[in-house]
Amino acid sequence: MSIQRSLFFRLLIVLCLGVLAAVTAAAPLIPSEPPAATESPLELNLTGKASVPQLDGTRLEWTITLRNAGSAALENILLVDTLPNTIQLNRMDFQRGQTRIVVDGQTLTMTVQRLEAGATTRITLYTNTGYRGRTITNSVCTQDGRQCASADIILR
Repeated sequence: MSIQRSLFFRLLIVLCLGVLAAVTAAAPLIPSEPPAATESPLELNLTGKASVPQLDGTRLEWTITLRNAGSAALENILLVDTLPNTIQLNRMDFQRGQTRIVVDGQTLTMTVQRLEAGATTRITLYTNTGYRGRTITNSVCTQDGRQCASADIILR
């Protein structure tokens, strides 16, 4: 009886090892190479310009441009722009119905709901500052921080 039991256990071990080898060969637990990073088709740009200083300060205009360079529509693009403390937001121009903007103090959270392949959209921020003789830098980033754009305005 012990010979039969011994043969049975050996056969069971060989069978289990064969199944384990087949499963491991079909789907390795650890990939040999990490997956390739995919580049975003989103192109993000920020420009800034200043008007001639007025009595109530200098008007600054910041234009955020988004372009979908991909072949498929992008949805729910989230952007965050924390305006410098040296400027005050006066108004904004953007495509209503496509873009939603939430203002919380100096932080603007922008959601572009859908951007078709090859399409471009712009968000323009009109701000004001009482400062002169310095450089003001503004930056906007995707919410995940993978893409950012900055612009400087030199005040005279």
